[in-house]
Amino acid sequence: MVLAVPYNQIKDIVLEYASGLDGKIVVDISNPVDVTDFDRLVTPPGTSSGEQTAELLAGAATVVKAFNTVFAATLVTGHIAGEPLDVFLAGDSEDAKTTISQLVAASGLRPIDVGPLHRSRELEAIMLLVMGLQVGEAHPRFNWDTALKILP
Repeated sequence: MVLAVPYNQIKDIVLEYASGLDGKIVVDISNPVDVTDFDRLVTPPGTSSGEQTAELLAGAATVVKAFNTVFAATLVTGHIAGEPLDVFLAGDSEDAKTTISQLVAASGLRPIDVGPLHRSRELEAIMLLVMGLQVGEAHPRFNWDTALKILP
């Protein structure tokens, strides 16, 4: 299940549908960014949306952080500047990350495993920076269709 809702709605959705998520993989794509000024994360220090989602599910489902570093416009095309998009994944279950990596690869994108779920803190922080660039006047060409890419 892909949890494609704003960060501030995750708790209510998870609590409402928790019993139906037993044994499932839940993909948290949210970016808990304060959209009033794009200047801070709204998660408490030392945690992430991915970790909070896992805590709400209390082990009934496995959480993988993925797709939060991909904007919708670039996800539709699947590439940027002729290169397939990179999709960063974080999670504590190797099996769940393998499953989501296979989904990503089957979509023509490149999965990159960044480690355990606590790495979703860094993925969310990266997007705070990237989203801030999208709304900043210093970069008028950034218009929500930029992407992160790791090159060899």
